[in-house]
Amino acid sequence: MNVLHPVALRRTVTYTPMDDMTHNEYATVREKIGSQKDVARMLGVDIRTVQRRECGDIIITDEAVRALLSLTARSHIERLLGKLSAGEKFDLGGELNRLIGLLTSN
Repeated sequence: MNVLHPVALRRTVTYTPMDDMTHNEYATVREKIGSQKDVARMLGVDIRTVQRRECGDIIITDEAVRALLSLTARSHIERLLGKLSAGEKFDLGGELNRLIGLLTSN
């Protein structure tokens, strides 16, 4: 019986990110959330990963884009909850539209 070694099963895969987020866009979105260190901690990655994405040294994958956008949404929701608990008035419909815009901007 012939058994293929796992290395022999590898194949070349071409990857094209669906969201096409540039390193500058990544940096702009990240800055709205917090420092490179804070965002790296929230994403569970090394700070150098965030830095390399922002410098264009590595491809920003769809997964990385979605993770960053989810942090943006989370940050926005936390701000809204803070306003709500403080008794501040705000336009819920407008805020939801902004949130949807954040998640669909790319």
